[in-house]
Amino acid sequence: MAKTNTKEPLQLRVSIVAESETDLIKCDYTHLTGYTYHNDPENRGLWLKHKSNSSLDYNISTNYEERWPTGITRKYHITIQEGKVNLDGVDFPYAKMVNGSWPGPWIQVKVTNNLDYNGTAIHMHGIRILHSNLNDGVPGVTQCPVPPGESFTYNFTATHAIDPILMGDHNHRSAFMDYYQEQFADAKKFRFPPKMTSIVVNGKGSYAGSYPERRYTKHVNPGERKILRLINISTDSTIIFSIDEHEFEVIGADLGEPYTTRNISIGIGQRYHIVLKTKEESQLLPDGVKSYWIRFQPADGCHNFETFPDARQGILCKNSSIALSKWLLPLEKHMDRRIEVNNWNIMDDPVWVNYNEPTVKHLDPPYPVNAVIYNFDQKTAYNRWQYMIIVGGSRNNSAPVKGGKLIPAAHPSEKPYCNISSLKLNYINPPRRDVVLLPKNGFVVIAFQLDNPGPWVLHCHIAWHVSTGLALQALEEKEKFKVRLENGTAKSQKDQLENTCKNWAVWQNNKTNHWDAHRFQDDSGI
Repeated sequence: MAKTNTKEPLQLRVSIVAESETDLIKCDYTHLTGYTYHNDPENRGLWLKHKSNSSLDYNISTNYEERWPTGITRKYHITIQEGKVNLDGVDFPYAKMVNGSWPGPWIQVKVTNNLDYNGTAIHMHGIRILHSNLNDGVPGVTQCPVPPGESFTYNFTATHAIDPILMGDHNHRSAFMDYYQEQFADAKKFRFPPKMTSIVVNGKGSYAGSYPERRYTKHVNPGERKILRLINISTDSTIIFSIDEHEFEVIGADLGEPYTTRNISIGIGQRYHIVLKTKEESQLLPDGVKSYWIRFQPADGCHNFETFPDARQGILCKNSSIALSKWLLPLEKHMDRRIEVNNWNIMDDPVWVNYNEPTVKHLDPPYPVNAVIYNFDQKTAYNRWQYMIIVGGSRNNSAPVKGGKLIPAAHPSEKPYCNISSLKLNYINPPRRDVVLLPKNGFVVIAFQLDNPGPWVLHCHIAWHVSTGLALQALEEKEKFKVRLENGTAKSQKDQLENTCKNWAVWQNNKTNHWDAHRFQDDSGI
């Protein structure tokens, strides 16, 4: 876990490329004076002990939003470009590569756009961009897109980083091309979202059951405890994770009480930390088999594959050679854990941002109808916490947004949901999540604290849904945000914002740069 202070930016990790622990960045507390590192197996609740004042310890009770150890600033230059990858045995020529590889490297973040036809930005999940809204990386909201040939530096304070196992669905066609074809098909025909073709785990996958040697493998020893960090980076799929013949303890789901289970459902963008206790030698399967399938099962009703994929995309290997012909356990085509996620109903209008005029440059009303902005201002200490209720359900498609041919996947309805008095809510240590699964015809109550000024996006994590406008903007404490933009480090970041928007306008105004000379913006822009 890497740490930094409020004055120094630090890396975060968006993907894992290291195969050995020696390649990973470890905690470094050399800048701390007066502390000793505490590594006691009998007390995992304390990790940094102050030499003279126990109230300054870093432990399980430390307010992680206010205090974190001083760390090291790490700077990385990221270049985005097209390239060819082979993740599941089939060449895919339309990948958006990060520094020439997929998954990408460790990333303080300077992004250079070498794409031919697309502006870009880097939006990060699982990292709280505290008091640094201009670095949230949402085109049309916190910045203009970075035009081809230009760069943008993201500078913010990160309080932690992890090394995950990345799981996700994969499509052999360019998502840009698929989406374009879907939206411009004959309007009289029923349009389906693009279908996915594979499950990929840390850059390895098996296309339609082929190429079985391309599975993710985790080597372990019998009778040991391993921490696994799981992230679902899918476009369209909720994934159920399990390991044959093993239980594991969930110790981290953003925040929450630990529990033991045999499988967990991971929504798009969700992260879990689990502790796996591997079997002793005496507990291994018969016939000397020392390996077990790691399964990544698409949840019923929460995926869209051309051919239902083999869920056996990983191997837990007990320091043995891998002989695929000896596997004893058959593929389970379906599991009892059923989750259905439906379109989010939020407001009357789908989001459609203006790349040239992001929200941070226009903080006062009247707002464009397709900006879909909720204005949250803290007037008293009583309403420092805001509550929103999001209701699951479905509605018929609406007419296209003004100036476009886009048919939204869902037409959100306006329901501010201010009355929560009739709901039985848990106010004592409730779950903390930045990504939540919304049951069909159910609802979710979200409480958030007004302590981070600026415009922030609440959006669906199904790519096709957010592309068709399933999102809203929460404009928090705009007057405080205006003051912050004119002072300190935010002033230099504002200068970068203005320069990026200027360069973007020059690039966009040249029609020869456009993929389609007759239509520039294909989706919501979020």
